[in-house]
Amino acid sequence: MAELSDKQIERIIHEQEKETLEESFTVLACIVHTLSGHEENGITLSSKQKKELSEAIKLCEYYTKELKEFGQKRKKTIAKVPKDSQAVQMDLFRTFVAPNNDASVLSNLINVWDLAPKYYVSKRDKYRHERLDKIKSKKAQITLNNDVIDIDITPAFIEEEDGFVAYFPSESEEIIEHVMRKILLEQSYGIHSDKPRETWVRYTVRMIRKELKKLGKTRSHPEILKSIEILSRCNIRIRRNGQTIQSGAIFKEKIDADNQDYSTKNPNLLSAIQLPKIITSSINKLDFKQYNYYLTNSLKTQLSRWLMRRLSLYFINAGGLIQTYEIKYSQILNDSCLLNVAYHIKNRQKIMNSINELIENKILYLFENEKGNKVIEHESNGKTIKEVTYFLHPTREFVKHMKASNKRTQDIKNIEF
Repeated sequence: MAELSDKQIERIIHEQEKETLEESFTVLACIVHTLSGHEENGITLSSKQKKELSEAIKLCEYYTKELKEFGQKRKKTIAKVPKDSQAVQMDLFRTFVAPNNDASVLSNLINVWDLAPKYYVSKRDKYRHERLDKIKSKKAQITLNNDVIDIDITPAFIEEEDGFVAYFPSESEEIIEHVMRKILLEQSYGIHSDKPRETWVRYTVRMIRKELKKLGKTRSHPEILKSIEILSRCNIRIRRNGQTIQSGAIFKEKIDADNQDYSTKNPNLLSAIQLPKIITSSINKLDFKQYNYYLTNSLKTQLSRWLMRRLSLYFINAGGLIQTYEIKYSQILNDSCLLNVAYHIKNRQKIMNSINELIENKILYLFENEKGNKVIEHESNGKTIKEVTYFLHPTREFVKHMKASNKRTQDIKNIEF
């Protein structure tokens, strides 16, 4: 077995230190939250519990300081972008079967990763320094192709003028991730290495803003930098049937512009981020699927984009006589994590709004003078709607895209290495 280099050992220790700090902080915060809740509810704490509470608060302050020092140390530890291995897998990742001879509108989806609810937390759901002791990681469990997927999200701890703030990744970060992956497709800026197995994207803020403009979206320079920082400091753990398939930040490493200060205002300075290992692994295993990147990411709501990605990944009957995609209300409620569990009527209206947006964008079509979906409502006790089944009918244009996507997938499977 080959020996690890000093830099590889340093990187492993670096990641372990970060994970240990964040896990310790989260555990202590839960202890403080529980014991403080007892006091607020009038429950008398024993002397032992009071001592535990006092020690936990002190340790929270200690770990807050450690996280700050860790962040400063991280800025001094400059990672190195590897050389592009010119791998065949990356060439296939960049090569599309374009239905209208326009590959520029296409990109790739990664199964599980792109349907896992990583960005469902509201952008308003952030916590200032004095409330860090109340923060818990966000957890979700969904089902994809009969696999049970568990998602655990730890926020990014970012120092601001009035103290540390914990940010969970949200809608803005969702868009920035997909923009970065679009830039990855450009040979001059995307790097896929075999040794070490890493995938990097070189970018400038100007490039990101240019891509956002194509999607009909805008973000200021500071907003883009903040999103990149959140993506590189939060922690996402995904387990499939109990086995961890991804653990770490969405942007595993970040090299700031020309080794200059993170807050630089020059939009043309070249920086780099490392994508998560699940994307690198998917490229190496040829486990990805093309989709209409511009149409999907220009949709207005997260739920519409989630439905579009789900259709793009799972609508495989594009060549059949009956071209219908069936999905239940309970699936959307549980798997998207974008609906409020307590308000089913409002949830169903939100779903219909997203379906209407897909119709307006010619993804679904009008059917027999009705909106492009048939809805079956299963009633309980004659009044309360227990379940709704949606039958979604794609347009010819969307079916054309899916046939091209399926052909590309089949062509890749037929390649012998």
